[in-house]
Amino acid sequence: MRTALFTALAATFLMGFSLFGWGKPSVPTKPVTLKKHAEEIGQLLENSGWVSPGLDGPAIYKISFRACPDCVRFKEDAFPRLHQAGVDTRVIVFAREDRNGKPRSTVGERAAIAEIWKHRDWDFYSQWFDIPMSVYDTLEDRPPNVEGDPERLALVDKSQIFNARMRELLAQNGVQIAYPAILWKVDGKWRICMCEKPKQVEMMLNELGVS
Repeated sequence: MRTALFTALAATFLMGFSLFGWGKPSVPTKPVTLKKHAEEIGQLLENSGWVSPGLDGPAIYKISFRACPDCVRFKEDAFPRLHQAGVDTRVIVFAREDRNGKPRSTVGERAAIAEIWKHRDWDFYSQWFDIPMSVYDTLEDRPPNVEGDPERLALVDKSQIFNARMRELLAQNGVQIAYPAILWKVDGKWRICMCEKPKQVEMMLNELGVS
C-alpha cells in the first residue's frame, strides 16, 4: 500500500515538474555561486575577446550587447565606482543571433564588435558605447563592415558562439542568463549577478567591497 502511494506521489510530482516547468533555469534575483563547469566557464571567459582598462585589482567580467539599456546604465553608474576601487572591468560584447531570419544587430554594431575582438582596445570600446547606435551606423570613419570580410565576420561569429556556450553552461547551473551578466571569483568559485536592476548592482558591489 505504501509503495503504491509513494509511486502515485512520485508520478504526481514528475507531472507537475513537466507541466509547470519546475527545475528550469531561472534568472536569479541576487548573486549566486556557480557549482558546475567552473573550469570551462573560467577558460571561456579568459579566452574571449574581452577588453579592460588594465587595472591591477580583482577582475570582474561583464557580458553585454550594445542595445541593452541595463548594460549601458551599468557602465555609466558602476564602472566609475569599480575603477576607483581598482577593480579591472573586463567587458565581453557579443552580437545577438538573428531571429526568424532577421538580424538583431546593426551593420555598425557588428563592425565594432569585430574591431573589439580583434584589437582589444578599451578606448575604442568606451568611445563606441558613448555614441548612440543610430549615429554610429552613419559614421564614415567607423571600422569596416564585416560582410565580405571573412576574418572580421569570423570574430562576430566567435562572439555569438561564446554567448551561446555560456548560456548553456549557466543553464546547467540552473541559471538563466540576463544582461549585463557580471562574473567574478571568490575563494576559487565563480559568482554571478544578473545586474539588471540597481538593487542587484548594489549587492554585487557590496560583495566586492566597493562603496
